[in-house]
Amino acid sequence: MKRPNWSEGSSDSPASSDELFSRGTLELTFSVLRKPYPALALAIQNALAQAYPRHDYQTGLHSSELPLSSDTIDRIALALAVLSRRCATGSTQHGSTPCDLALLRSLLLDWMMLARSRDNDSDEFDGPANSA
Repeated sequence: MKRPNWSEGSSDSPASSDELFSRGTLELTFSVLRKPYPALALAIQNALAQAYPRHDYQTGLHSSELPLSSDTIDRIALALAVLSRRCATGSTQHGSTPCDLALLRSLLLDWMMLARSRDNDSDEFDGPANSA
């Protein structure tokens, strides 16, 4: 089954801003993951370069248009979970910047929702499961 086209101006575009993933979320996640998880930070930086025109801070990106694999999204969410756990227990590494638990949990929630929406999209469009 063909996935819906949710480009700007499309009549079947979701009305909710919950479907959008902001440039700010990507940039903030990049800065949080840059030192402890440089490979994931690089993936986010590459996604930013592909997804958003330079100096465009207003456009939201539909989660289905984000150029990151489901595996990468899951690894980003896991990394944020590890960092928030470390922050909550006060076990940040020597020399690291102070952590903001509310910020980490907010980012974690955004990435978990994105991962869930990607999983739901793939389930919805794969067709019915065979039950035997």
